[in-house]
Amino acid sequence: MDIYFLYILVIIFLKIIFVILKTIVVYNKLLKKEETETSKTIVYWAERAEFVYTVLMALLLMYLFRNGLKGNKICIKDKETLTLLYLFGFILIFTSNWSVFITESKWFNEIEMKREKKEKERVGYVGGM
Repeated sequence: MDIYFLYILVIIFLKIIFVILKTIVVYNKLLKKEETETSKTIVYWAERAEFVYTVLMALLLMYLFRNGLKGNKICIKDKETLTLLYLFGFILIFTSNWSVFITESKWFNEIEMKREKKEKERVGYVGGM
């Protein structure tokens, strides 16, 4: 099994997980259970799954059309379409809702708190001289 095929399987698996999570979210909204802790956790993971899926698809587009621009055989003949789709990969990455993945994640908050603690210690140390 080559890495490309594995990458495609990860994208498909992630999309299936996303669809299942979103179905549960809609079901919870219909039953008016969206304020429960479990429902909030499902929404949290559905947003992350969607974000990771978007980034993986953007990287796939960039990979496919970078190779197409180098002259490898691809079904799209004109360079304009190849260029537009290649740039679309970059646009997807830059316009993704990064705050969902970074600022709301627990690991990022822990790293930020450690950095702030070190900064306060450093400032306190310098200030005590």
